[in-house]
Parts: sequence; structure tokens; C-alpha cells
Amino acid sequence: MSDKPSTPPGGPGAKGRPGSEPSGKGGRPAGAPAKDAAVRSAAELASPIPESGPTAASSASSSASSGPAGALPSASPGPVPASPGPSPAASAASSASSAPRPSPTPTFAPRPPDAPRKRFEPAVLPIAAALVVLVGAVAYLLSSPRETVSNPVAAQQADAARMSAVDTRLAALEARPSAAGLAERAAATERRLDAAETAAREQAARPIADADARAGLTALTATVESARNASTEGLKRLEERLAALDTRSQEERRQADARLAALDTRLQEEARRTETRFTAAESAAQEAGRRTEARIAQAEATLANRLTGAEQSLAARVTAAEQAFAPRLAALDEALKQRVEAAGQAMTQRLDAAGKSLDERLARAESGVNDRLGKQEEALAQRVQGFEQRLAQAESAERRLTALAARGTIQASLEAGRPLGQALSGLPGTPPVALTRYRDTAPPTEAALRLSFEDAARSARLAAEPQGQSVTDTALSRLQGLVTVRRGEQVLVGDAVSGELERARRSLDAGDLPGAVERLEKLPAPSRDAMAGWIGQARELVEARAALRDIGTGSSAGSN
Repeated sequence: MSDKPSTPPGGPGAKGRPGSEPSGKGGRPAGAPAKDAAVRSAAELASPIPESGPTAASSASSSASSGPAGALPSASPGPVPASPGPSPAASAASSASSAPRPSPTPTFAPRPPDAPRKRFEPAVLPIAAALVVLVGAVAYLLSSPRETVSNPVAAQQADAARMSAVDTRLAALEARPSAAGLAERAAATERRLDAAETAAREQAARPIADADARAGLTALTATVESARNASTEGLKRLEERLAALDTRSQEERRQADARLAALDTRLQEEARRTETRFTAAESAAQEAGRRTEARIAQAEATLANRLTGAEQSLAARVTAAEQAFAPRLAALDEALKQRVEAAGQAMTQRLDAAGKSLDERLARAESGVNDRLGKQEEALAQRVQGFEQRLAQAESAERRLTALAARGTIQASLEAGRPLGQALSGLPGTPPVALTRYRDTAPPTEAALRLSFEDAARSARLAAEPQGQSVTDTALSRLQGLVTVRRGEQVLVGDAVSGELERARRSLDAGDLPGAVERLEKLPAPSRDAMAGWIGQARELVEARAALRDIGTGSSAGSN
């Protein structure tokens, strides 16, 4: 079996070719076209893009078809495997040298191998577009004027949204099919370059009988090296762009983290300021409370001092009056004694003649002294009575103040629904039973009674409905409840319970709790028993208010 390929149809045979020349006579040897075809096949293997080889493949095919009979067919784009036997070019050369030489024919110089064209990698386009969009967005965000955000939380949310958008774009770029296949394509290109280098080394290791083949191998090696350098440079540029993109994204994240930290600091500062203001307001309120308590204590001390001073002044004046009148009375007694002695002596001398005149004078003197003493005693008694009245008024005012304070506390407790407790001890005398029942028990409030009125009224209506009636009687009674005929306050036809409940509700809404209780007392016995709890609470509250009002009236009358 021969290794020489078949002659293309229609072409001249190897033996009958008119223009073939022997080796070494101005033409190329017979194995040169085969070696050129092998060089072109290796160049196709060294091309970075396999799809860019139609031109090289067509030129290799044309060279193979127009060459001598010993040329190899067009090489496939796959790697050239190394075989242990002689190469096809050597076989073709040996067969051509052993074959008979035809007459010389004009030969043409072989077409030089096409340089591998560098095609633009289409996967770079979406990456470059994404980089341009990302750089434009970052430049717009950095150059656009920022509005002053009054709400730190809104600014923080906006920054978080922007960072999320940047992360989404980066994830989209990383998830692109073209970007995801760059590493695989680069690895495939490197594998093809390694295969081409291996084939070139094997070809260089074989014995080369022609200088053109050696030059072709040298050109093939240079082409493979340049292609490898170009692919390595492209990979480096892609890695640099990806590193720059990663650096920019990290910078954006650091800036966003810095902004978030600044916003967090501002929020903490605002919280500290608010807490400081709240503490200052609380301190001011406590200081105002202490001042109020101090003023109340000062007023009480001033009132006590005034009362003590009034008592001491009154006692001093009484003592001074007694001390002032005692010498005068003693002097008067002494004068009277002297005058009596003088009169006795005079009367002794003129007893008979001046007895009557002496009696008259003594009578007039006694009358004058008695008048003067009576007037002085009356004036002193009036002054003492005035001091006693003022003291009684002061004590009454103190009792009124105490009673008013206790009454205000009790009224506030009744309105708030709190037990009266120690507030009852401030009332004068014995507290009434209507109030002492709430000493340890919380009284019902009017608001609570208003809220529970509907449930109690519903129970009263259910109790008013007759039991054991048929469906017809029940429907008739309900129809009668829709129409009410009254004669004054008396219900002739209709539901009397609903009317009384409605009037009681209106009184309760108007704030007339006694009127509401009075209306509910007019209900029939079953309805009144159903509302006994509500009526009892309302009556007790009314009695407590009346007792408190009577205490206030009695204290006012006592003070007057």
C-alpha cells in the first residue's frame, strides 16, 4: 500500500507533468509543497480563533491541489499527532526522488503563509459596555449635587439601595454567559497553543532536508509565540479591568460604609441630645415640685408663727393691763384711805357740821371711781373678746382648709375610681357611711357605668320579655314594642321598659346620674332585678357624691 496521495481529477499526473524539474536545478524540491502545506496547517493551529481560518484553509487547499503529486492534502484544524514512522513529507520526498523525472515545466513560487489575523474577542464587548455604564453611574453620583437629607434614616435607606443596585450590576456582569466563558476560552486557547508548540517541537526534532522547511518552522514558532504573547496580554488586560472593577466596587462599599457609620454617629448624637434634654426637663420638674413643697411648708410655718405670736401678744396685753391697773388701784385705795382719814379727822373736828356734806362727797367719789373702773373693765373685755373671735376664726379657717383639701382628694378619688384610703381621716368628725364603704374598695366611675349601661339594659330587656310564649305571642310582643302610646308618663301600648331605659340613657349621657337612677327605679320588678347590680353601683356613687356635698356645705356653714 502506497503512502502517496491520489492525483486530483483533471490534473496532470506525477509522471506526465511537463514542467517538473529535478531537485537542485533552480526549482524547489518535490517535497517543498507538502512542507508548505504542513506549515500552513500549523499556522492555523496557532490562530487564536478557529473560526478565522477560511482563508488559510482555502489557500492550503489550493496549494495542495496545484502542487505535485507528492503533496499532502489540506491539513485539518486539529492538532497534528506525532507518529513514530516517517512523516508524510519525507515519504513524499522519497517517492518523488525514486520516481522518473518528467520534462521540465515552468514552476511558480509558493504562496507565503498567511499571517494569523487577530480577531476582536466578542466577549469583551458586554464587559466593556458594563464597565462604561458603571463608571458613568459612579461619575454621575460623585458629580451630581446632593440634597441635604434632613432624615438620617431616609439617607441610610437610600445609600443601602444604591449599594444593592451596585451589587446587582456586579452580579449581573459576573453572571453574563460571555464573561463566564472567558476563562474556559482562554484555557482552550492555551491548550491549542501548547499543542501547536508540541507539534512545532516535534517537527523541529525531525531531520530537515530543506532550508525553506526550516524557515517555515522558524516562522511557525514565531507565529505561535506571538499568538501566545497576544493571548497572554489580552488575559492580563482582562484581569486588570476586572481588578479595577473590583477595586471600584470595594471603594464604593467603603464609602457607603463610611456614610452609614456617619449616619449612625449622628443618630446616636441625636439620641444623646434628646436624653440630655429629657433629663434637664425632668430635673426642672423635680426642682419645681421641691420649690412648691417648700412654699407650702413655708406658708404653714408662717401661719403657725402668726397664730403663736397672736396668742403670746394677747397674753402679754392681758398681763400688761393687769400690771398697769394694779398700781393705779393701789394708789386709788391709798388716796381714798388718806382722804377718809382726812375726812375722819375733819369730821372728827366738824362731825356735826359737815357730816352731810362728807357723805355726799364720798358718794360722788365712789360713783366716779365705779364708773371709771366699769368703763375700763368693759373696754378690756371687748378687746379680749375680739382676740378670742380672731383666734376662733383662724382655727375655723384651718379646719376649713383641711376639710377642703380632704374633700378635693376624695372627689378626685371618686372621679378616678381609686379607694379613698387615708383621705377620709382629713374630714371633720366621723365620715359618713356612703364614703367609708370605699375606704379600701375602688368606687365605680361614671364613665365605667356609662360603658356597662348597654349590657345591663340588654339584660333588663331580656328579663322583661315574657317566658314560655309561643312564636306568635313573641312576634306580637315585639311588634307592640315598635309602637309606644303614652298618657303622660304612663305607657298605654308598647314597651315600657325600652322607654324608661332610653330616658335613663339620655339622663346618663347628659351627666344626670341621679336622674338615670330615678328612671331605672321605675322599671318593672324583673327588669329592675336584672339591673340590680348596675343600679346599686350608681346609687352608691350618687350617695357618696351627696355625702361629700353635704360635708362641704356643713363646713361652709360652720365657718360662717
